[in-house]
Amino acid sequence: MVLVIAYGSLYPFSFQSRAGSPLRNLAGTYGLPDSRADILANILLYLPFGFFATQTLRRRAAVFQVAAVTFAGMALSTAMELLQFYIPGRDSGLADVGSNTLGSLLGACAGVLLAGRFGLSVFQPLRRHLASALILVCWLGYRLFPYLPDTDLHKYWHAVRPLFVEPVVTPWALYRHTVIWLVLALALDELFDTPWKRFAFPLLVPLLLGSRVLIVDAVLSPAEVLGAVIALLCWLGFLARLPVRNVLIFSLFVVLVIFQALEPFRFTATARPFGWVPFRSFIYGSLVVNIQSFLEKTFLYGSLVWLAMRAGVSWRKAVLACGGLVFGLRLLEVYTPDRSAEISDVIILVVVGGVIGLLDRESDVTAAESVNR
Repeated sequence: MVLVIAYGSLYPFSFQSRAGSPLRNLAGTYGLPDSRADILANILLYLPFGFFATQTLRRRAAVFQVAAVTFAGMALSTAMELLQFYIPGRDSGLADVGSNTLGSLLGACAGVLLAGRFGLSVFQPLRRHLASALILVCWLGYRLFPYLPDTDLHKYWHAVRPLFVEPVVTPWALYRHTVIWLVLALALDELFDTPWKRFAFPLLVPLLLGSRVLIVDAVLSPAEVLGAVIALLCWLGFLARLPVRNVLIFSLFVVLVIFQALEPFRFTATARPFGWVPFRSFIYGSLVVNIQSFLEKTFLYGSLVWLAMRAGVSWRKAVLACGGLVFGLRLLEVYTPDRSAEISDVIILVVVGGVIGLLDRESDVTAAESVNR
């Protein structure tokens, strides 16, 4: 995470000598407002740093963990902001330091809670199935962005209007939403071990759709709602009890990943250059769009590896096979218009695949400790 933060903060690494003091320049930004998208992006960037940093301090007191990691996040952010003073085109600001520090604090608190330091039983299912929780969090983060409710009644009608006024449902959109809902159902089924788990997915569907109605700028699509209904009927009807459900959902999801990469299957005769610079489009594109895109891809590629492992593939083979598939699709995208053919997606898959492997190992340790107790 430190490497990811340094890369995103210091790219393109074109340092130039500049008159003045970087510390004085940073202090001069005190009181300058920051956009909502910048604040959110800076918090999300340092959340994983705070979460995983606490795991290296487990033998320390919980208060010390949170304080030390928060201070480390603040120090790292300050160092990045000071170095940005020497990179043309990059702007440093105290508001970014504040947002990064808050992200470190929230990540540290989440790490301490999920590690069971306070013995809160409500987090026990999450501790036993951390990878499944990550899949759900990534999807919720993507679909509920920007996490701000709207109190305008006209907005609520605007959000549901496509369901009643000339609804349009394409086969591809319906397939995509149905398969994604099935992935969420499988994650919830693994997350909850109590008899209540049979109600988890039926409750998630209306809660998530209802929440999207309240979110600023969010609009429900007929395919999303109809896909949820189809997934719910299939899950309750036979999939929940089907022995090969993991393999079936994994196969459906592989088709989804292929279609999403190459759809609408229009190819050009001339290849475009392949982007070997990681996250170049993320750095220079729209920040709001990039946050949503990153959360969606984290869910997409994380689910791909997670489903492969649930289908019986080892972690190492799952990362290699899924990484090879995504890399091949990105290479094909040089012949497709309006697609970003670059290495970033492969890196996202490898990183999130590695995190899922670590979280599964941590969940196994937690389960073993529970059995011993």
